[in-house]
Amino acid sequence: LALQLEGDPAAIVAALLPPPTADRSSDENATEDADDAPGTLWERLRSLTPPQKMLLAPKADRSTRALLLQDNDPQLLFALLKNPRLSLDEVLRVAKSSFLSFQAAELILKTSAWIANLDVRVALIHNPKLPTPFALRILPTLPENEVRAISKGAATSMPLKQAALKRLLRE
Repeated sequence: LALQLEGDPAAIVAALLPPPTADRSSDENATEDADDAPGTLWERLRSLTPPQKMLLAPKADRSTRALLLQDNDPQLLFALLKNPRLSLDEVLRVAKSSFLSFQAAELILKTSAWIANLDVRVALIHNPKLPTPFALRILPTLPENEVRAISKGAATSMPLKQAALKRLLRE
């Protein structure tokens, strides 16, 4: 698994790791302070309920979004797509997700900046969760080599494979 982060690496690492603690003379003080410490970003996100995560997603910063993208809740992925600071790489991860929902796919298709990207269209069409009508809308916008790959068996549905074959026969 590879993860590319943009921004200041030190700030990202500091947000993900717990803050360093000073040496304590008493173990009792250390345990009291540990309960008050906020913990790592990962721990804080794990402690949130699904509705809290969905409220956080549209306004989350980059490091929080990176962790939320790993969640397997389709509603959370849809909520993440509503974040105005979402990058194209993050949209691509949602398009490739095995937890893609109908609503998330529709939102990606309706957003011109995202669907204009070839990588996003290819990721969507190869996603088995993409509804066939959406895949048939994307197919005419793909380059010939992608259509050829779909016609040879990379398609997840028979109607999509047939449409790819028809397009190749016309050309």
